[in-house]
Amino acid sequence: MILPLNDPRIQNLQKGEFAIPSLNWSRDLQELDGYNFTVKSRVTSMRNNGFSSIVKKYFLEVSPTTPNEIEPVIMKTLINFDVENDNGLLDLFHLIQLWGGNSSRDRYLKYAKESQSKLFANYKELVSKSLNKDYGIEEITKACRKFCDETRGINISFITKHLRFWQKAFAFENPLPIYDEIMAKYTMDKDSTTNKWNDLKYYWDSMLSAAEQIKAENQIENFSTWELERQLFIFFQSKPEENGWNRPDGTKSKKSTHKSKIKKENIVKNQILKDAQQETTRSYIPKQTAQYLGLYINSKFKTKEGYIDDNGWFCASEFLKSLLNVYGLNWEEGNTRGGSKEKYKTKFKSKDDCIDFLGNNGFIK
Repeated sequence: MILPLNDPRIQNLQKGEFAIPSLNWSRDLQELDGYNFTVKSRVTSMRNNGFSSIVKKYFLEVSPTTPNEIEPVIMKTLINFDVENDNGLLDLFHLIQLWGGNSSRDRYLKYAKESQSKLFANYKELVSKSLNKDYGIEEITKACRKFCDETRGINISFITKHLRFWQKAFAFENPLPIYDEIMAKYTMDKDSTTNKWNDLKYYWDSMLSAAEQIKAENQIENFSTWELERQLFIFFQSKPEENGWNRPDGTKSKKSTHKSKIKKENIVKNQILKDAQQETTRSYIPKQTAQYLGLYINSKFKTKEGYIDDNGWFCASEFLKSLLNVYGLNWEEGNTRGGSKEKYKTKFKSKDDCIDFLGNNGFIK
């Protein structure tokens, strides 16, 4: 379904239902933006885990910092790729991984030492099936799943990035588009916890139909899933909720409910702590001795908690400060952050004052 921006039907979209906004499809494709940090991080993770030769081979002494620098290198290498002898197959795997950024870094941080020959065989099989025009979406989806099951550190998102490049380079009219978290969220209200392989098949089918519809309705000769996915991705990166595409976010609603529940539980816990702190304070029993003018906690602990100085001011011991801290109170910071110094800054002029301050159980002998 293609809907105009700000269309009221957007609010009625169901979770898992494919829908995209109507954009200016005839505009020139923009470059990707905002990925400098993640590409730099991927370069670092590759260098530190035995794949620095890939970066040096294709980018000489200057490492790439954006996906826009890597994409033409990938396309040039793919177009010159000899499918018969497979020379450079794994180079292409790592170049596309580099383009995709650091979100699949586990492939290099955790699984870099795994068999490259196994990776080569699995990747060769996937590429062969993805370039076979007799294979439909269901067969290619199964091939992707098989590759991800047998290759650790690669998920739905990243494997679709590979297929996008391979099919584009080998002149597929509508190369299968990327299905990452951004596209999943804004086209189908899906996230990494709810994304399934059936969702990928449905997404691909829907994107192919949308591309054909847009091409026919707008009479754009050179329009395909390649242009469709890129335009949507760039739009979805720029706060689409504030630009007319505010579809119901079931995931967000669930998280908000969970956060609300946690907030309520924290309020109850804080109240329990506050009540316990007040009860602890009421249990202090001051004593005045000939040798020392001070306050002592009850006989169960037999520990001095503070003292009344010569001017009658209540002063806290280090132990009392640490005890108050357990209840989220800070003696020195006073009331500004729920502290205690101001609260207990009391001058005792008489025994009655001390008793009133500490509660009915307080007394000074």
